Amino acid sequence: MNRFTLLPIFADQVLHIGATGFGFLTASQGVGALVGALSLAVLQRRLTSGNIQFAVGLAWSVFLVLFSFSRLYPLSIALLMLAGFCQIIFVATANTRIQAATPDHLRGRVMALYAQALMGVGPVGSFQAGTLAHFFGAPVALAFGAVVSAGFVGATRLVRPAVFKADPRDRGKS
Repeated sequence: MNRFTLLPIFADQVLHIGATGFGFLTASQGVGALVGALSLAVLQRRLTSGNIQFAVGLAWSVFLVLFSFSRLYPLSIALLMLAGFCQIIFVATANTRIQAATPDHLRGRVMALYAQALMGVGPVGSFQAGTLAHFFGAPVALAFGAVVSAGFVGATRLVRPAVFKADPRDRGKS
């Protein structure tokens, strides 16, 4: 999630678009997330499969890497919209799949750990992003974070392929 830490630098020093442009960059992610959430509501069963989650997780990282190299404001807006779309689908699908796979008596504890993993490490990621941006620039810092994220998604697919397989709501069904 380190792009929120780096976005002001992109607006000021990379894209040279100022405060208004920064607002549009931030809003574009929100628009993409809104479209993603509405897509999930309409196409729920189709978009919550493990294979779709895997593909969207990788696409999210790819769009962020492409954004980090973009120097064109309209392209940057489009890439952040796509990243927001992928982010909400990936995160909401992960949430749904974890809850569906967790026994009722453990769900509260598991979701507390999930929330900690999702939101609690943000300051660590911001520190990492800021440090890399200081030494190598914001584009390198953002691209590095996105590549690491893609690496984790890919490694999870290799090491624990069941994570992205069948829908956990179908467990116990033949």
